[in-house]
Amino acid sequence: MDCLLRVCLALLIHVRSQILAGDFAANVKLLQRYPAVDVAEVLAAAASMPCCDDIVPPPGPALRGPL
Repeated sequence: MDCLLRVCLALLIHVRSQILAGDFAANVKLLQRYPAVDVAEVLAAAASMPCCDDIVPPPGPALRGPL
């Protein structure tokens, strides 16, 4: 799961400037018709990101919902 999140984030970062410049409709269209990208570049960016557990620790017993 962590790997999938990093790849998705790398894809969003790749088009960040376009997302910030666009409105909702343009951004939906952009993400639905994602531009061609070098997969190796996206995977390298994803691999260089820290693990999610290093940034936000998993919730402790006090934060978990009822069992």
